[in-house]
Amino acid sequence: MERYCGYLQNGLRSRSEPWANLNRRILDKAYIEQIDIYYDLEDIKGDKSGNHLRRGETIIPDCESTK
Repeated sequence: MERYCGYLQNGLRSRSEPWANLNRRILDKAYIEQIDIYYDLEDIKGDKSGNHLRRGETIIPDCESTK
């Protein structure tokens, strides 16, 4: 929660209309999160080693790899 408040605080640029800045910051973050979900961008922001599963992938226990 503290990180999110800091994120919002960094977006405040106007003393006369701070609510407009907050609204825009929240809306932009929502857009970015929707793009992240739609394009499944977890591999970009997550583990760089590539050893994690992506959405929809599963591990089949007795399956041999063809690598």
